[in-house]
Amino acid sequence: MVPVTRIGVLTGGGDAPGLNAVIRAVVKSAYNSGIECVGIEDSFDGLLEPGRSRVLTPRDVRGIMRLGGTILGTINRGNPFGKFVQTSEGARTYSDRCVEMFHKMGLQALVVRPGTGGGGGGSVALQAVGHRFELVPLADPGSLSSGDTLGVAVRFENRSMAGLTVNAGYEGQPDSTHAFTAVSDSAGRVRVPISRAGLWYVRTIHMREVHDPPYQWESFWASLTFTAR
Repeated sequence: MVPVTRIGVLTGGGDAPGLNAVIRAVVKSAYNSGIECVGIEDSFDGLLEPGRSRVLTPRDVRGIMRLGGTILGTINRGNPFGKFVQTSEGARTYSDRCVEMFHKMGLQALVVRPGTGGGGGGSVALQAVGHRFELVPLADPGSLSSGDTLGVAVRFENRSMAGLTVNAGYEGQPDSTHAFTAVSDSAGRVRVPISRAGLWYVRTIHMREVHDPPYQWESFWASLTFTAR
C-alpha cells in the first residue's frame, strides 16, 4: 500500500456554521498522522489554476473556530460539472480540469465540506474522481447526521465490484475494531449506518493474484472520510 502523505481540503456552497471547525479538524488530524494538508481556495475554483492553494499547519488553523465563514473561501454556483472554463492551458471542462490539477498537485485524497445551498460542493462529492479503485458516495456525505444511512459504491477500473468487505468507523474508536462491516452486493453497493456524530471513515481493499515472480498478489486500497453532524 502506498502511504497517504498529501491531501487537500476545500469548502463549497454557501457559508454555514462549522466550516472552519471542519478545516481545523482535518488539518490537525492530518498533521498528527504525518500527512501534509493543502487548503484549496474558493471551493473547486481553487483547482482551476496553480497558486490558489496553500499548505496548512496546526498554527494556521489556531483560533479559527470562533471566526465566521470559512478561511478558504467558498462559492455557490450549482453543479459545475456541465460547464467549460478557460484556463492558462486552454479550454477544459470544469470537472476534467479539477481532476487534472488534483494529480498535478500531488494530492492523494480530497476532503470536501459543502456549506448551504448545495452548490460548489455537494453534487460534486457524488462524482467518481477517476481513481483506479475508489469508493463513491451515493448521497452527500456533508449532509449526514446521526441516524442516517450512507450508500457507497465500490468501483475498480470503472466497474462495480461485488463481494468486497467494506469497513466503517468513527474517530476515537479502538483501532482493532470497526463500527460496521459488510460485503458489497451484486451492484457493488453497501449501506453504512451512521450511528453517531463526528468524523467517519469508510474503507475497503481489493486484492488479486498476479503472475510476476517474486510477486504473487497486488492490493488496492480505497477510503472515504466525512463528518456527520
